[in-house]
Amino acid sequence: MDKLVKSGLLIRSGRPDDQRVIHVALTDDGNKFMDNSMPKYRNLVDYLLGFLNDEEANMLVALLKKVNKKVEN
Repeated sequence: MDKLVKSGLLIRSGRPDDQRVIHVALTDDGNKFMDNSMPKYRNLVDYLLGFLNDEEANMLVALLKKVNKKVEN
């Protein structure tokens, strides 16, 4: 996150009454970056996974969730 703040894509601010809370928001440049990159990301995902039928896609999601749980533990 530090690199995104330094590059001007995010701003980070704290709450004076609660040091545990940090608010993060996209800057105008961050929003422009997301507007530009998300269609490319969607196209890549469609290209890589678009050949899966619904059952296969659901199975992939379930398997990735299972792997994610293992990684988190």
